[in-house]
Amino acid sequence: MTMTCTVNSLRFIATVWIGSLFLALMSGCRGDSVSTESLPNETSKVITSNYPLWFFAERLGGDEIEVELPVPTSINPSFWRPDAEDVQEMQRAKLVVLNGAGYEHWLPSVTLSARKLVKTAEPFQAQWIQIETEVTHNHGPEGEHSHTGWADHTWLAPALASEQLRSLSLSMAKAFPNQAAEIEGREKELQVSLSQLSESMTQNLGGYVGQPLLASHPVYQYLGRQLGVELELVEWEPGTTPDAAQRESFEQLLERHPASVMLWQAEPTPLTRDYLETHGVKVVVFETCGNRPPQGDFLTKMQSGIDRLAKALETSP
Repeated sequence: MTMTCTVNSLRFIATVWIGSLFLALMSGCRGDSVSTESLPNETSKVITSNYPLWFFAERLGGDEIEVELPVPTSINPSFWRPDAEDVQEMQRAKLVVLNGAGYEHWLPSVTLSARKLVKTAEPFQAQWIQIETEVTHNHGPEGEHSHTGWADHTWLAPALASEQLRSLSLSMAKAFPNQAAEIEGREKELQVSLSQLSESMTQNLGGYVGQPLLASHPVYQYLGRQLGVELELVEWEPGTTPDAAQRESFEQLLERHPASVMLWQAEPTPLTRDYLETHGVKVVVFETCGNRPPQGDFLTKMQSGIDRLAKALETSP
C-alpha cells in the first residue's frame, strides 16, 4: 500500500513537472510574447538593430527607458555581425527590437529568448516584397554579400514605418507597464509625423505614378511601391565607378526603361555622376537611414529625400 502511494506520488510529480516544462517551452517559442517579469541579470535596456527603430524606441521611451543601438556608425546595420559581448548585452536586455523581413542576417546564429524579441515587420508580413533573383557583390568594408529572399528596408515606406511603430509601442507598453500611458501618448505624436511624411509624398510625388525610376541598390522597393513608380534596380555602389560591362548593361536598361532619375544611398563618384548626366539621368541622394546620420534625424532625412526627388522629377523632361 505504501509503495503504491509512493509510486503514484512520483508519477503525479513527474506529470506536473513535464507539463510545466512543456508550457515553458511553448511560451519561449512564441515570437509575440513579451513578459513583464524580469529574468536573472536582466536589465531594463531596449536594444535595436537599426537607426529607425532606435529613433522610434528612443522617442517612445523618453528619459525613462534606455535605448541602445550597438552597431558602429561606420557599419551598415544590414551586414553587421554582433560579437560575443553584443550578444550578452542582448541576452540581458528587456527587449531586442528587430526589423524583420530577413534584415537581421545574424539572428539565426545567436541564442536569444523569443519572449524579448520584437519583430516589428511581422504584422504586415503579407506585404513583404520578395527579391526574385540573387545578386552577389562587394559592399565596401562589409565585403561580399548577396541580396536574396525578402526586401528588408520596410521603413522607407512611411505607411509601413507607421505599422512598425505601432508594433514597437505595444511591446514597450507591455514590457514597461508603469510607462504605458506615456508610451501611448508619444506614439500618437510620432504617428502624426509619419502621417505627414505620407501626405508629403502624395502632395509632392503623387503626380508621378507609373513614372520610370532607377535605384542604384535593391533597397528602395517599399518606397517605390508607396510612390507607385515603375522602379528598376541596379547594383552600383556609391564609392565605385561602373566598369565597361556595367555601363553597357545600363545603356541597354535605359532603352527599355527610359528613366530620368536614379536614387542613391550616398553621393556617387564624380565619374559616375558625369556618366549618368551624359545619359540624361539625374542623381538623387535619398538616404536610407539604416544607421545614425551625422546631422538631422529619421524624419528630416526622409523629408529631404522626398524634396530632392520631387525637384528632380519636376525639372526632368
